[in-house]
Parts: sequence; C-alpha cells; structure tokens
Amino acid sequence: MCVRVGSGGRIFLLWSISLCATPAFGADPFAHDALNRYRAAQAAMSKTRPAMSGVIEYRQFDGTGRHALQPARHSTVHASGKLNHRIGAGWNVQKNLKHRRAQSGHQKMQQTQGSVHVYHRNPASHAAGAFVAVGETHGQNAEHGTATPELRNRRRVATGLEAALFSDKATLLALAGVRTGDFITLRPESAFAGLGARYYLTDQLRFEVRGTYEHPLDKTEDAHAYGLTSAIDYRPDELPFSTFGGYRYRLTEYGRRSATPDEIRSHGIFAGFRYHFGNDTLQEEERFGALWPDLPEGL
Repeated sequence: MCVRVGSGGRIFLLWSISLCATPAFGADPFAHDALNRYRAAQAAMSKTRPAMSGVIEYRQFDGTGRHALQPARHSTVHASGKLNHRIGAGWNVQKNLKHRRAQSGHQKMQQTQGSVHVYHRNPASHAAGAFVAVGETHGQNAEHGTATPELRNRRRVATGLEAALFSDKATLLALAGVRTGDFITLRPESAFAGLGARYYLTDQLRFEVRGTYEHPLDKTEDAHAYGLTSAIDYRPDELPFSTFGGYRYRLTEYGRRSATPDEIRSHGIFAGFRYHFGNDTLQEEERFGALWPDLPEGL
C-alpha cells in the first residue's frame, strides 16, 4: 500500500522530524550544566595532589560585652596551623596547633592547644572520624598582676567524634565530645557539641556559620557556654593567601545554682588571613586537605 504525500505534507513531515531530533526545550541547558559539573568533579578527583597539605592562620577579634555584670572590652589574638596527611585508602590524619591571647575586662588569658584528628573521607560525599585535644590555660588579673585562681595552670583534655557531609556547593559539619579537667584522673567535666555549615558561592568564595554549646557534667562545675560565629572567606585565584572576616558571639554563664550568678558575654567582629599550601582553592582544600576547624573556645 502506498501513501501519497503532497508538498504541504512533505514540509510538515520534515519539520516534525527535525523537531523530534531536537532536545526538549529547557532540558539541554540542565543536561549541559550537569555534564560540566560531572567533568569538573572527575578532573578534581583524578588530579595529582601532594600527600601533605595545610594552612597557617592569624586572626584578631575586637568587641564589647559584660564581665562580672560590668561593661567590658574584649579582644583576642589568635594564631594557628593545620597540617593534613593523607595516609591512603581515604584515611587522613590532621594535626592542629593554636595559641590564643585574650583579654576580657581586667582578666587576661593565654591558651595553647594541640589536637589530632583521625578520619576517613570520601571527597564526593562525607567524612567521619575522631579527635583528641590537649590544652593548657593561664590567666591573671591585668589590673593587679595576680593569677586568676580558676584559670591558673588549667590543663584540659577533650575527645570526641566529628562528621561532615558534602554536596556540590555546601558542607555540613558536626562534632560532639567530652572535656576533662586534668591529665591524671581524666574525670569528665563537661560535654560539648557543635554544628556548622559552609556554602560556596564559588570555589574561592565561601560563607560559613557555626554554633557551639558546652554543658557541665560535674557538680563542681557550673559553666554553660554558648557560641555563634559567621564568616566570609575569599581566596584570590592562583594565590596561596586568603582573607576572611566575620562576627562572633560568646556567652558563658557561671553559678546558675548559686545565689550570685555571673556571666561573661562578648560579641564583635574579627578578621584575619591564611596561608595555604598543597591545594589551589578553598573548596579543594576542604575536600582533599585540612578539613576540620579549630575546636570551640575554652576546650
């Protein structure tokens, strides 16, 4: 059987065939974008990287608040370094070292802390591991030059678990652990937890927010600590330096069960810079280099 098609029918038939051969409207841009993201991810995964990478950071905080129920100025100078070593099969060891000098009203404090993080990371999806930190704190009254009893030669150990979830543009970070008051008895004094999020506007421009909480476990300790930090990080292309700035809020409440409760409250802005080695972008550093931030203040 034969079907005769007129000239008008031929034009309609050719137009129909060409339309069917063209991808649906709106589908091609999405497919092209997904293909580009896939190729970029594959290129990042196959890139040869050094087994060791890290970052050196300096930051300064300045703000106001209350100490002993009186208005007080708060300032902090913070220097830290992070070194990450990939040991194979997705396993990593990250070492952090930080030193912090702070003043709240007439009280001065110096804190040095080192931590080791052992974890497994899949750069495309997640990371999980454990950490242990050892720190020492010294305090004194800046007005009289005398040591502060509650801060004099305090040595603390903190240990816990941490995890991260990765997506194309965002990262979720969480940790939980306990803190002890000395090296000998290792008696738990408090439990702490933290939750944070990072969002990458580009590989070199990042917004992050983080909240922490510490709750006393020992009846002799009665300090509840709350912290909130938000920051923007920017690293120029092809440079090993980055700069950042943000806002920090911290509240420590003492003596909730006593007749004379006290608190130290501070808030203000901070800024600083970092030197990076072993990675080319902020996001690449997170997925293949030093992942974990410093532990919450006071641990």
